[in-house]
Amino acid sequence: MIDTVLLDQLARRATELGFTDAAQRSLRDAFPQLRLTFCLEDELGCVEPYREYAGFSLYLVGGGDHCLSLTDDPQRAAGVLLAEVD
Repeated sequence: MIDTVLLDQLARRATELGFTDAAQRSLRDAFPQLRLTFCLEDELGCVEPYREYAGFSLYLVGGGDHCLSLTDDPQRAAGVLLAEVD
């Protein structure tokens, strides 16, 4: 489970910092309780994001049934994927 307030804080910080290597390290340091993954939006195909922001999309990663998958339910989320939009 990931609190939506925490997701809002993460998104706000990601918007401020961007997607440089230093920004990714900073986000990981600022949110150690979250499993964060970064990629490019076009690597995901036709999957709908949980939320969209200027410059990136936020996806939730669920870990149910011992298999990782994307989810739109923060109650089932075990991690966050931030996908940079070109």
